[in-house]
Amino acid sequence: MKVMIMDCFHWMGFHLVEKYLSEGIEVIGLDQMDHPRKEFLYSMIGRNALFEWNEDISKVESDESKHSVIAFNQQPTKVKKLLKRYKIRGDFYFIMEEGNSSRNNSEELGLIQNEYMIYTPALMGKWMDDGRFHEVTELEEYIWMDDFVSWLFSFIEQSNKPNLVYLTNQYSRGELDFTSHVSKQDAIEQIQEHISNWKCEYYHLNS
Repeated sequence: MKVMIMDCFHWMGFHLVEKYLSEGIEVIGLDQMDHPRKEFLYSMIGRNALFEWNEDISKVESDESKHSVIAFNQQPTKVKKLLKRYKIRGDFYFIMEEGNSSRNNSEELGLIQNEYMIYTPALMGKWMDDGRFHEVTELEEYIWMDDFVSWLFSFIEQSNKPNLVYLTNQYSRGELDFTSHVSKQDAIEQIQEHISNWKCEYYHLNS
């Protein structure tokens, strides 16, 4: 199964691209190359033979492969119509941060067996916009992005999982346990160091 990541050069999607490539899994990335920061992130992975980038889903070659499609903060109904139009088959995962959409139940979302909606608190991690980083530091609840990516990777591999998940930084469901292993202060310090290290190459580019 291939993995298709929508908005693959948004900082959230990029974390997933890196995770799957590190696991030796083929990734199809979808994104518009409309910003210098995206060009920079592409330069870091573009030579990887397991990575295929397309600006438009219509450019993805249609085959019989099933995909795990992952989308952050996008309207599920709109994404599902797009996938159906271009005959993309597989399991679809929609991740929605708090504040980007009101919570719905699975019936309202029209989720079927192979569709999963995961609501999360604010996500915090490297490559995030420095303005958004300062906003998240003021929130009481957050999830460290590396922890979330590891959890999501395991969640996708599981069978008999729920179609609708409301994640917190202390979420637990049987064998699928999620606990953030990075304290807020450690997270802030790691991102501050990351911003300092990449200030000339990445963070000087306009937001």
